[in-house]
Amino acid sequence: MSRIAQPLSGHIEGGTVESRECQAALDRIFAPLRDADSVLLACTHYPAITPAIRVRVPRAQLLDPAEALVTHVLENAPLPRRRAADRLLTTGDADAMRAATRRAWGFDPGRCVRA
Repeated sequence: MSRIAQPLSGHIEGGTVESRECQAALDRIFAPLRDADSVLLACTHYPAITPAIRVRVPRAQLLDPAEALVTHVLENAPLPRRRAADRLLTTGDADAMRAATRRAWGFDPGRCVRA
């Protein structure tokens, strides 16, 4: 069974994961999966709210392909080392992206620019 969970990434980026709206979205999205054996976290945002997901699908094994994908890319197409001049591009608000990254992942991504 697949579920559309798009509102969640907006809450993660917006820093509103504790809001009533986000909690309601989590409840609505994961209610049909309550007894699932496995849930594939098919978005790079979702590990930021893994504890909230786990509460809603307590028996499920949460599968996050992001780490395996990054490992594969780094082993097969090494990226250049990060330089001070590097920047992250976003189609949204650059300051909001930087703040959301700090909130969700606990690190400052550095320079962010609206593309």
